[in-house]
Amino acid sequence: MQYIVTYFGHMLGLNIETDMRRDLYKQLQKQPVWIL
Repeated sequence: MQYIVTYFGHMLGLNIETDMRRDLYKQLQKQPVWIL
């Protein structure tokens, strides 16, 4: 049981991290190039 909880917690964390990176990348693409 503990393995299942750990596995799902890990997958959820990865999904959240991926979504945050995707949103951050979208925000960066909206910015003018000179900021980079």
